[in-house]
Amino acid sequence: MTYRIIGLCLATTIGLSPVAPGQTVLIPATSNRVTPTVHAVNQVLPSVVNISTDRQIIVQYKYQIGAVTYRSRPQADHRQSLGSGIVIDQQRGLVLTNDHVVKQAHRIIVTLADGTNHAATPIATSAASDLALLILDDFLPRVAVKDIRFAVPGDVLLGEVVIAAGNPFGLGHSVAEGIVSAVGRNKELNGVYYHDIVQTTISINPGNSGGPLLTLSGEIVGISTFTLNPEYFGLTSIEGLGFAVSEETISAVLPDLRAGSQITTPPDILG
Repeated sequence: MTYRIIGLCLATTIGLSPVAPGQTVLIPATSNRVTPTVHAVNQVLPSVVNISTDRQIIVQYKYQIGAVTYRSRPQADHRQSLGSGIVIDQQRGLVLTNDHVVKQAHRIIVTLADGTNHAATPIATSAASDLALLILDDFLPRVAVKDIRFAVPGDVLLGEVVIAAGNPFGLGHSVAEGIVSAVGRNKELNGVYYHDIVQTTISINPGNSGGPLLTLSGEIVGISTFTLNPEYFGLTSIEGLGFAVSEETISAVLPDLRAGSQITTPPDILG
């Protein structure tokens, strides 16, 4: 009988029976528990990475005494942030993520699914498309890490089931499932004009940015990027809503990123 081997990280993520560290779960390939979602996650999750950054920013505080407003002297402030990414070239150790995940970072650490940490350096970034390509230091190819396929640009269906993988709240490799609720959205956020983005029913939590949005075939159709600020709508939270940079944008920008070109204008993907 053929079995599928589900590792500890995946087993705990999708709610299978707990196993001891270093052990695996053997599930018959014919089991009805091995759904298309489980198969896609098992195929892709080893290539998903967690990203942590340290950045130094200059801040200036305002304070008021009576009717007079004063400003403090500019001073350096250290910030840490979390994000996700996906290995797209395991021979070279290339990781695709969001630009805002690594922007202004002076130190980037990428954690692979096997728990190993690697310093990373941006090869190139596209602030206009919110994409960045990193190269891992001292990276050796791993059997489990596969080069993930990209879907054909534009080949995403309204109502199609999709999977988001990432590092929400720094909890580590996690997955969530939803459907494509809209395509071709345009949205400006924090000075970035997102063109032709994909809207899904999957909530994007802090740390999810930069992780892959996948079809049940395990192909990348987007990079999870942002949700809306609930305070803008007078709410405390927004659930079931997330946006991803589309594969059209990725395919238009990625060749220049691989070549080390910094991109400051949006890609022409209108044909």
